[in-house]
Amino acid sequence: MERILKRTIEGISLDKQSLARLAQILDPDDGDNDTVGPERKEGELLRIDDEACTMVPVGDTTTHFSGEFSYWNFSMRVKNHIENQITENIQDPDDPGSSFPRARQLHSANNHLSTAISACPPRHVAGFLAKTFFKYAETHYFFVDEAWLHERLDLLYNDPQNFAHKGNEVTISILLTVFAIGTQYAHLESLRQDSDRSSKSTFSEDEVGAAFYQQAIRLLPEIIEISSLESVQACLLFGYYALPVDASGLGFIYINLAMRLGMQNGMHRKCKNDAFTRNMIETRNRVWWTAYVLERFAFEIGLASESLHGLTYFKENLHLPWPTVISDEVRC
Repeated sequence: MERILKRTIEGISLDKQSLARLAQILDPDDGDNDTVGPERKEGELLRIDDEACTMVPVGDTTTHFSGEFSYWNFSMRVKNHIENQITENIQDPDDPGSSFPRARQLHSANNHLSTAISACPPRHVAGFLAKTFFKYAETHYFFVDEAWLHERLDLLYNDPQNFAHKGNEVTISILLTVFAIGTQYAHLESLRQDSDRSSKSTFSEDEVGAAFYQQAIRLLPEIIEISSLESVQACLLFGYYALPVDASGLGFIYINLAMRLGMQNGMHRKCKNDAFTRNMIETRNRVWWTAYVLERFAFEIGLASESLHGLTYFKENLHLPWPTVISDEVRC
């Protein structure tokens, strides 16, 4: 561009002030809007904390987030533009759920939920793997609340039919991935020495964990469709499980997906209304900051291996408090 301007406009100066004066001369009526004075800071009009936004709960853990920079607002602008062009309203006014839609029409025809439930290990094994997960995997991160998970485990093994209907794919996926991650640390809890292990064993912890993971990942389409807080947690767990295997590839993709789903639920913004309990707000904050930290961890590994990816969010653009310690137990 610089070479083109110098060749076409003789004697032109390409500093910011000269270009602003030239723009004012060419379009004097619009000069006040386009000229950026030295007193205006770059990006001042796009301050994220000044953005008007709303977060409306849709169900227990699903949130509709809308704001000037949100995916929803952009989609609605496109939708309204199309409707104005074709003069046809495609939204069903009799459907109250259509105000905050999810892509249920894209639901997979294959239901893997019953197969995933049958893949859960015996109760004592599940308890051991869950205990191992919280002891080692959640040392510095927050994926799910321990009491919440044990409640779901009790319900699963006491009455598995409660999870047999659609909508429970996310919960089953979380449980299976917790089991899978637990197998990655199971050797740390084993009381047996390697020399005492039976040489006739035909499987390892890695193989068992991979079996849990493979059943859980088959539910990913439903997880994305539901797009709730648990969906974010499930994708985070996928990413954490994949970090030792492929941090800059598969692990980064799952974590990035978790952040995208979190943004759809407004988890990157501070809650300023009474729509959420204090514990829910704290859970959302902890899950988001876990995703934020893990994405940067995977990103640094990608830099080291020359497998570059873009970050979803930068700290200076976040308007969200740090995680805090509260007296009550945090529940999802």
